[in-house]
Formats: sequence, structure tokens, C-alpha cells
Amino acid sequence: PICRCCMRTPRHLLTMTATVQTPTETTSSDGGTSVSWASTYTSVPCLIQPLSSSDQLKYGKEYGLRISTGFFQPDLGTGTATVIGKRWRIVANGKSYRVIGESVDPAGQNALQTVTLEDET
Repeated sequence: PICRCCMRTPRHLLTMTATVQTPTETTSSDGGTSVSWASTYTSVPCLIQPLSSSDQLKYGKEYGLRISTGFFQPDLGTGTATVIGKRWRIVANGKSYRVIGESVDPAGQNALQTVTLEDET
């Protein structure tokens, strides 16, 4: 059996880099809201893959969404475990994605985190 301490992030599969942005909402004096984005993490190794073609057709047809899955190191390269939050933004390969599902550790081994992404561009 493989112990939790021996599981390593498969960095060789994370062939892209991304900027992870966090939102800040501000309210103006007239009650309007605006969102600004801070590049909280940069040059983060990742892999972003679209859903299978049949799932993509389903989401596109029923909901008008283009969905992808993002794969990231659990620490985003910082050395400290970092959870990617819902409503954050991922920018990779000239495309922008909105995080629509908080990160999960699919294997429970702290080797990789995945997030569900909606294509914004």
C-alpha cells in the first residue's frame, strides 16, 4: 500500500501554467457593485481539459456552458496547501475560466486538486 506521505504530485502531467485570480467586490455610493481581480498566484503548473465531447454537448445544449476540468498541485507551488475557491478565475493559454466548483482532492492523497471551470472566453 502507498502511504499518504509517499504520494507525489504528477508534475510531468501539468504541462500548462496559469494565473489564479481572486475577486474583490466593491460597492459604489449609488449602490452599484463592481468586481476587480487580483493575480494572487502566478505561473502555477496546471492542466486544463475540456469535458468529453458527449458531456460538452449536453452542457452546451441544455445550459449554454462550456465546461472544463482544471488539475493543480495542492499547494499551487507555494509550499502551503491552498484550496482554489468558487468564483475565482483561472487564466491559462490566453483563455479565462470561472471556477464554478471548489477544488477537491479526488484521490484523497493530497497529490492533486481538481476544479470545475466554465470557459469565459
